[in-house]
This record gives sequence, C-alpha cells and structure tokens, in this order.
Amino acid sequence: MIRTFQQHRLRKSQQLDGLWDFVFDKNNVGLSEKWSTHFPSNPDRIPVPACWNNELGKYDYEGVAWYRTWVTLDDRSHLRLLFHAVMGHADVYWDGQHLGYHYGGFTPFDFTIPDVSSGVHELIVRTDSTLGTNTLPYHIVDWFHYGGIIRPVEVQLLPDVWIEGMRITYEMTGDSSADARILLNLRSMSDKPVEVPVSLYRNNEMFQSDSAYLSAKGSTELVLEQAWSDLQRWDTNDPALYMIRAVVGQDDRADRIGFRTVETRDKKILLNGKELYLQGVNRHEEHPEWGFAFPNKLMTKELGIIRHMGCNTVRGSHYPQSEYWIDLLDEQGILFWSEIPIWGAAFPAKETDNPLFVERALTMMDEMIERDFHHPSILFWSVHNEIDTRSQQAYDLSVKMTELVRSKDQSRLVTFATMHPMTDICL
Repeated sequence: MIRTFQQHRLRKSQQLDGLWDFVFDKNNVGLSEKWSTHFPSNPDRIPVPACWNNELGKYDYEGVAWYRTWVTLDDRSHLRLLFHAVMGHADVYWDGQHLGYHYGGFTPFDFTIPDVSSGVHELIVRTDSTLGTNTLPYHIVDWFHYGGIIRPVEVQLLPDVWIEGMRITYEMTGDSSADARILLNLRSMSDKPVEVPVSLYRNNEMFQSDSAYLSAKGSTELVLEQAWSDLQRWDTNDPALYMIRAVVGQDDRADRIGFRTVETRDKKILLNGKELYLQGVNRHEEHPEWGFAFPNKLMTKELGIIRHMGCNTVRGSHYPQSEYWIDLLDEQGILFWSEIPIWGAAFPAKETDNPLFVERALTMMDEMIERDFHHPSILFWSVHNEIDTRSQQAYDLSVKMTELVRSKDQSRLVTFATMHPMTDICL
C-alpha cells in the first residue's frame, strides 16, 4: 500500500511492483547508443521498488542505471504514470518517446499520456544517483548514497475528465467550527465540450452536489467554501481525522485532513492553544536490507518503538519520507518535522548560492509541501540542516526558501537546524 487508506475507488490503478530489466551504464553511453529504443540484451533483473545497492555485487555503485518493464492494456485508455520516488535524476521513456525529466530523490512526479492504444507498451527509466556540489543532497553526507526506483510506480487509467488536483484549507472559527475551502483542478482529454456531475463527501456523507463544464481538452478550477460545525480537533491525545472525497463524472479522489491550529506565543509552540512539550527522535527512513525502499511493516514496528519510548515527535532526517509513514503519524497523533536533504555540516558556504542548487532546493520544497499539505501531524517545514548559517549565502537561501514555504502554506511553522547557535545570522 502507498497510503494507509484508499485514495481512489473509481479510478483504476496498477502498481508496477516486481522484477524489471536492469543494466548499469558505468561509461554513460546509454544516451548516445539510444538505449531508450534499443535496450541492452541480457539485462539483469532487479526488484522495483528497491535500491540496487542492496543487491549482491552492486553495493558500491553510484552513477547511471537503466530500468525497463512492460505495461499491457486491455483497452485504449488515457494514462497517468506516477513515480513516487526515483533517486536523483530520472528520464522516462514510453515506447521510445521521451516523456520528460525529473530531479530529486524523494518526491513524486508524473506524466499524462492521452489515448494510449491497447496492447503491450515498453516503459524505460534512466536514473542517475551521482552526487556532486549542486545536488540535493551534497556529495558529502552522513548517510549512504543509494540509487534506484525506491518507491512504487503506478499506472492509473483516466477517464476523459479527471481530477488533477485537490486542495483543502480551513480556518478555525471556534473550538469545533471552521470555514472550509476546497479547490478542485479538473482536466479534460475529450475532443468535445463536456459537462460532468461533481459530488463532495466528508466521511462518506455528501455535503455538496454540482456540475462542471469543461471545453474540449480544457481545464477548470472549482472552488467551494462552506462553514462546518461539530468538528473534533486533531490532537496528540485524540487524533481525529476526516476523509474528504471528490467524485467527478467517472473519476474520484480522496484525502484525509485534521482540524487544528499551530502557533507560537511567548517563545512557546501551541497546538490548539495549548503549550507543546516536544520529546522525540530523528528518523532516517533507511534499513541495511532495504535501503530507502523501507517496508511498510517495519514502519508500524518503528512507530511502536517510538511510542514505547514516550515520544510524541519525529523529525524526518533529512529528506521527505514516505506518505505511508506520515499517514501512520496522523493516525497515532505523533508530531512531524519534515525537511528536504540540504545537509550541510560539510557544505561550503560558496555552494549555497549556486543557481542550479537553489532551483533544485526550491523545486523539492515545493513538491514536498504539495504532496504532504493535508497531513495534520506535520507542524514544521524545515528549509535546511546545519549549513553555514553564518554566511550571507545561507541567509539569502533562507529568505528564498522561507518565502516559498509561506506562499504555499501559512498554517505551519518554518524552521531549520543550526550548528552555529552563537554566530548564526539566519535565526
């Protein structure tokens, strides 16, 4: 399971877990030799999702590798290819056509392919786990350099009109009341204008029924604002959760939220107006047998250990962790500090303002917030860890990162970890 609950009941989805064809490209010749259309013969077979470093004979390799699998469609359909995480650089090819490129090892990315014919299709992914001075993380970090497709890959079958995005925000107006706002992004791949019914549910009870008009191959935004009452707040002692589901024509999408307030006052952090005492651990989502492809079963065990220790807080050291893990925290009332992999104990100040590094950092932060916005357990967005915050370069980066976070989400706190507490100019 990717989440601890079902996100789609109408939209059909298949996970491409299993053995994929696999080859190392140690001399980086795959592009010039066109492996995207002529995959090497006699490849290895390797599990997906997984890290190749956990396989015999592949432990030390850092660099370029190619994956291939086959997707069989019984009927013509629109497709969404969703990669939940691929380490480092990823180029994706469908039947030899380059769909696009993504950078960043811990956040999802996707491609939409309209009107795909029935039959067998070839899916190839070129990955590159190489770390350098402008990568996230930097080439010197205190955890292992894994490579591979570390989280699931999904093929989703889309109807002509589908839900491209859903954003739920709210403002508490009382102890058990809130003004809620739901934004739906709808997209059509139909050659004709179309009108579709739209229904919204909270915990399986419909609270809105409407319709939406989309032009041929067009898109639209629907905004619904309502005052909600008789709500139970999400808290560490009683983590109440609400499932919000949208049904649009033949498509649907669901996500969970929790109602709470987060603020600071008199140097204290307040959840629902009450002072928090944070007691917790730093957690790497890593295991010697699975690397970053961390099994769900071990997540429940780790959470049990953390609760047994009397902790109420986890810091995701030092990268976006799996959605399944954060779902568990939501359900158990454990607070979460979420961050991107700018780990800087060995990171020179002069590299902090490298334009490519800054662009990648902003993109990864944007993707992390976009993915995890609805999780009530997340109280902190962390913009970096132990970089040289005595420097002007780090100050400028902190301003850019903080402005991005606050432009996307003003309901949580912005933070970072410093190792220069007496001389830090960013605090």
